[in-house]
Amino acid sequence: MPKGKKAQKQPILLIKYLLARGGNNIPEHEIQDTLWPESDGDAAQNSYSTTLHRTRKLLSNKNALIHSNGRLSFNDTMVWTDTALFDHYLERIHSKINGLWIQKDPRKGNTSAVRLLEDLSALFSVYRGPFLAGDQEAWILPRAEVLKSKFTDLLETTARVLELHHFHEEAVQCYKEGTQLSGFN
Repeated sequence: MPKGKKAQKQPILLIKYLLARGGNNIPEHEIQDTLWPESDGDAAQNSYSTTLHRTRKLLSNKNALIHSNGRLSFNDTMVWTDTALFDHYLERIHSKINGLWIQKDPRKGNTSAVRLLEDLSALFSVYRGPFLAGDQEAWILPRAEVLKSKFTDLLETTARVLELHHFHEEAVQCYKEGTQLSGFN
């Protein structure tokens, strides 16, 4: 968000809702029903249109959001989200884990394990705790739980692979960091 601009409640809620729903191809009627449940069709549509305009203005680029065929998406060529980066690192780590699982001789997997640790460190820099922690909207919780579950499952698998390849200290650190970030302290 550009400096000096006062954040408006509805545009921020729209951004959060898009993030909570994955950021792509969200039906506008779903957005309207969620953000303006007390409004009827025309009033909800007007509120949605006004909020969409204000959100684009808040993001300082009218192309940051794509509205097409009754659906709204972040323009991923212009908008970076930590949830997209999280998914990117998740895929990279899973790929490396799969390669290490099939490695018969643990000593030969050391280079791959080191690369896995580098990606894990990058993932830790992206995943800093629960998704939109502190926000109480009911529509945030499912996404928060999915991200937390993916994170904890990945950590458990990663730590087991690290142990298999004799990276015991790193496996312990993986468990510790993951426990702290997941809020299981």
